[in-house]
Amino acid sequence: MPGRRRRRCTGLRRSRHGNVRTRALTGTFLGLALLATATAPLARAAELPWVPVTDARLLAATADDGSLMYRRAYDSQGYAPFTQIDASNVANLKPVFTFKSGLPQGYEAAPIVNGRYLFFSTPLNHVVALDATNGAQLWTYERQLPPRTLRTVCCDVVNRGLAVYGDRVYMATLDDHVLAFDARTGHIDWDRELAPAGVGYSISSAPLVVNGMLIVGVSGGEYGIRGFIAALDANTGQLRWQHYTVSSARGGGGAWLTGSYDPVTRTLFWGTGNPGPWRGDVRPGPNLYTDSLLALDPQTGALRWYFQFTPHDEWDYDGVNETVLVDIVRGGKPVHALFHADRNGQFVVLDRTNGKFMYATPMVKTTGVIGYDPSGRAQVNPAARMVNGKPADVCPSAIGGKNWWPTAFDPTLGLAYIPVSHMCMTITPAELDERVSAAYLGSDFKLHPEPGSAGFGEVLAIDVATGAKRWSQPSRLPWCDGMLATAGKLVFSGSADGAFTAFDARTGAVRWTFQTESGIIGVPISYRVDGKQYIAVLAGWGGGVSMFGGPAADATANVPRGGQLYVFALAAPPLATVLAAPPPTAAPTTVPAPAVTPTIAPPAAAPTAAHLEFSAAQVSDGARIYGASCAQCHGAHLEGISAPTLRADDVADAATPTVGELYHVVSRLMPKSNPGSLTSQQAAAVMAYLLATNGAAPGASTLTPADAAASNQRYVR
Repeated sequence: MPGRRRRRCTGLRRSRHGNVRTRALTGTFLGLALLATATAPLARAAELPWVPVTDARLLAATADDGSLMYRRAYDSQGYAPFTQIDASNVANLKPVFTFKSGLPQGYEAAPIVNGRYLFFSTPLNHVVALDATNGAQLWTYERQLPPRTLRTVCCDVVNRGLAVYGDRVYMATLDDHVLAFDARTGHIDWDRELAPAGVGYSISSAPLVVNGMLIVGVSGGEYGIRGFIAALDANTGQLRWQHYTVSSARGGGGAWLTGSYDPVTRTLFWGTGNPGPWRGDVRPGPNLYTDSLLALDPQTGALRWYFQFTPHDEWDYDGVNETVLVDIVRGGKPVHALFHADRNGQFVVLDRTNGKFMYATPMVKTTGVIGYDPSGRAQVNPAARMVNGKPADVCPSAIGGKNWWPTAFDPTLGLAYIPVSHMCMTITPAELDERVSAAYLGSDFKLHPEPGSAGFGEVLAIDVATGAKRWSQPSRLPWCDGMLATAGKLVFSGSADGAFTAFDARTGAVRWTFQTESGIIGVPISYRVDGKQYIAVLAGWGGGVSMFGGPAADATANVPRGGQLYVFALAAPPLATVLAAPPPTAAPTTVPAPAVTPTIAPPAAAPTAAHLEFSAAQVSDGARIYGASCAQCHGAHLEGISAPTLRADDVADAATPTVGELYHVVSRLMPKSNPGSLTSQQAAAVMAYLLATNGAAPGASTLTPADAAASNQRYVR
């Protein structure tokens, strides 16, 4: 903090917060060169350069070489735009290093990477900082949790990740504190308590940094809390705002997963959990705003609109699952949308500018919330409710059609990749225990397999524009891991028995597997250092399914416990190839985007505007390509972030480029991270998307690269 001298940590320092260590834990180095030097002194943070994480970097996080937030970027797509690892070479993916923490509980976190700094959290709120290229330990932190904390922690003692901003790393804790660490030393700069420990509240999610504020939500829907989302000043820890999700003191509505943010509309999206208690006869009405998506003003926390996925929930269908921001084409028109794979088994798509319902499609068998009417009102099956003290059977179970395990989205293919669960349950009324710190349920439940399912789990690919299921990979065991999509057209995720797998993003075919030492529930990420792509994931079985999964828990009873970070990269080529190959070139990260006005003149031939027809299918393809290659700089709405606006109204003057001139920029100079990588057909599709977004109507013909390149039509409405 300003005016205060920071003390660097050497050896072991003990405080009321816990321990900060800079000694080695258990690192295993698997590269050939590292095997020979594993006992050499480990790198120190002072030797590694640190680049501050600014608001501008967070806005452009998709294209960053690091992995700067829980789902990589504000849109929560879980998509890494790296192509070094693809289907042609993923068989050569090998571990670079592993790191064991020694704790046997569940590991649900997504690592954070900035340059050569890799940070991850463990169960019980420990933090580990490593060199991202070789696993050398920089520092660790071990929180000393008050014993009362664990009385009201549900579903394992997990932490799902960290946040990074400026020169700090942040963690929210099970005893309801938010800590700010010096990223290079582990020194605690500030500590803010949000709620007392052991009375229902806990925090397990990764914070989200928006405009200099650290935003977190609380857990505790099973313990009679009043849920809330809070924003803290990232520099000082001071509370900026607090938004309660329900009006009643014990009404539930925990906000226990990380939200998303749209910087164009300046809207924060955050999901809310189940109402309290589970038994519905003591809380009439829809129980707003539980099981809902809240659209908030990030500066004040004020509610702009909401969408309730499950009104008057009696089945623990938390609506907290991640909200993924996407741009799709529907009915021939570009739409700024979002999708949400809900616990109630429905895949829901909304217009993210106003919350208008677009469509929903079931991912699994659904007998509780069976659909939505055209206005977006949930259609609930009365037979799935407990009436007059009688039990009811419902699908999916309280585990949900999809639990917290995050989806991924490939914007170039338009596909969402979803880990789903095939279990149902019988739910029975029970006595309600209203003591503070007691489970506030009033119901008992017993899980059973979904009738007709091939197993407890499945990885499912859905076309977001249409809702069509493209491919599926069933799993005998529950699939409880998050998904990572990459520009190499691969999808990475791990199974309950520890098989870390790369699927073909287009077909679902298994392209590679690696057997880890424990079941995988950690969220995989990808990052680059000096042009080299890495894949990282935490293995360590645990979490809610292992504790409350009924037959699914029984099926995984023999899965080994563990706690290990695995980092992979492509195996080095033979020495002769290395000597013959040119030196690698690091991807540019600071070169400004080329101006819209080009330096390459198009051919003289110029078709008229009437010749510039393009099809709706081409617009759809262009939207996906633009989202993957252009939006991070030019903005999801063409508004311009770190590169010029592409809105025709904003550039409509005598100097406005022609369509042909802009096509040449797109085809030869874009994207800035890999100029010239788009094919001519892809560049033409991007032009079709730009024209449609700026008001031109699709036609029957496809815009050819030749016509786009030759056009003298001005890029205006």
